[in-house]
Amino acid sequence: MENSLRLTARSATDADVPRLARINRELIEYEWDGVSKDVTHLENRLRRWISDPEYSATVFERDGEFAAYALVHVYPDEAYIRHFYVNPAMRGSGVGKFACDFVLSAVVPPGVRVSLDVLVKNATGVRFWRAMGFREYSIVMERYAASAINKAA
Repeated sequence: MENSLRLTARSATDADVPRLARINRELIEYEWDGVSKDVTHLENRLRRWISDPEYSATVFERDGEFAAYALVHVYPDEAYIRHFYVNPAMRGSGVGKFACDFVLSAVVPPGVRVSLDVLVKNATGVRFWRAMGFREYSIVMERYAASAINKAA
């Protein structure tokens, strides 16, 4: 699939795993305020996901350069966007909208419920997902002691 942004979409492969694991680690560090996760563990998890037929991992590129990535868990009656990441250098250029539109039209089965999590502190992400037609469904609240945060790493 191509468009005026010169973006292409393809299924992720094992060759993409190191980059995707680094992205996953970056997202975890942002979510957990600097708490890091072992990259080897993340690589192994991503390899399982990209080989699992219930998951769809899509890499978006512009002129051969990494632009975005989406990982979707597709169930028979719903879909969950587990990862969605846009290259920081390409944010605000339409790459995210293209990637989301692609996921919703080419990955997610027609008529199913689509859900995702976005951090409350990620105001840019909240605005993006609202602009893409997503609405708040529930509020998940968590409380962690410092020791629980350290164990999550």
